[in-house]
This record gives sequence, C-alpha cells and structure tokens, in this order.
Amino acid sequence: MIGVSWLGILLAANVAAPEPTPAARPAAPHPDCVDARAVTEARHLDERVVLLRTASGAHRIEMAEACPRADGETLVALAPHGWVCGTGREWLRIGGKDCAVGGVQALDDRSWALALREHSRSHPTPTLATVVVDGKSQPKRRFAASPEYCVDPRRVRGWNTQGGDIVVTTQPRRGSRERASYRLELTGSCPEAGYGNQLSLVSGAGIGWICGHPGDKAIVSEAWEPASAVGGLATSEVSAVLAKRGCTIAAVYPD
Repeated sequence: MIGVSWLGILLAANVAAPEPTPAARPAAPHPDCVDARAVTEARHLDERVVLLRTASGAHRIEMAEACPRADGETLVALAPHGWVCGTGREWLRIGGKDCAVGGVQALDDRSWALALREHSRSHPTPTLATVVVDGKSQPKRRFAASPEYCVDPRRVRGWNTQGGDIVVTTQPRRGSRERASYRLELTGSCPEAGYGNQLSLVSGAGIGWICGHPGDKAIVSEAWEPASAVGGLATSEVSAVLAKRGCTIAAVYPD
C-alpha cells in the first residue's frame, strides 16, 4: 500500500434532536456538503486531510486541528443531521479523538486520483537496500502504484483519443479495484495520437504501471507499408522519430 490509512465504514451521529421520521431530515445546507450516512470509502492521508467517497462523489476534508492517523479505526461523523459541510459545527471521531472539521472540498475523479498519487510520492514505499559491511548504503525508495491513479498496460484492450488525451479500456481483474476505463492526461502537443493505430505505454519509474510519474510516456505509431517519402524521410522513419519521443503522461484517473 502507499501509506494511506484505511478507515472503517463511516457512521453519522446526529448531534441535533432526534428526528421523528427519516423523511423529516433537512436538505444539505449547500452543494459541497458530504452525506456522512452514505460514505462508502474513507482515506486518512495525514493528520490534516481525510478523503471521503460516496456514491454521488468524493470530497476532501480539511481538519481544523491535527488528528493522528489511526489505521483500521471506524470513523464517526458528528454532524447536524449527518451533513458534513465545514461550517465549524462538525467533528470526525477517529481512534477515540474528536477532531474539528475545518473545510470541505468536492473532488472529481481526477482530483481524487491525484491526491492519492501525490501522497504516495511524499510517502514512497521503502525497499531493502544491498547489505554492506560499512553500513553506508541508504534504503532505496520507489514510486507506488494503485489502480485508483494508475493503469496496468497488460490489462489494456483498446484505446481512443478524447479532447487531446488518450482513453484506454481495460479488462479489470476479478475482485480488484481496477476500473474498466482510464484517461491518460497528456502534456504538450501529441499530434501522433490523432492518427496512430498502435499504442505502447512506457513506465518511467520502472514499476510496470502507468501513473503519470516522471518519465511515463504514451508511444503512438502507425505502420506504413510500403514506406513513402514525407519531407525527405520515409514514413517509417517519421514513425520511428515520433515513437522515440513519445507523449508525456501527466496524470491517470478513471474515466
């Protein structure tokens, strides 16, 4: 894993007077509120940030105070009518401590994926270093991969271009968190993506997954037979030049 604390199913504790019937529950005070009763996933990134996901979207919760991470603990929301809105009247109880909520920000799939990816970069997974007698060797560190912000090239079954990006379809492993479609957000100009028919994905970090880490590239080419001349170069040579350059992948997230 990437050093993100997984929290148990979130429970909403109503701090207002008991409601006579569920139908009497008031609507959310504003659109960015989180329905704590509908949370399906919670991630405690650090002492100040908790990510929450519901069926209708995802949110970033900024804590008003440091709230120590507690792996595997149940998260309880103390909020009027179960709405967490960052009004200063809500708390998250994690590991027995009540932590005040400072703010709530709605996240799209891209922002959720980037938040997890950036956290993995600041908390890389250590690997064993070579054992040496003098003890001067330092532990090696590597980038982490997660199907929430990475795609496994071995699972890609098709691709197309959309809005200057590449969207790939995959065959998720049974029981995995992999998605059926991912968007590869490209940086800069990538004209070959508009006419190529062959896609290769290169992991710059050498981890086998494409996450938008430094060096991750999409190589798009087209097979021309027979080769024809284009500006003094055979089209096969043009393809080779473009393939060598590749298109830089800045981010990967479910589409």
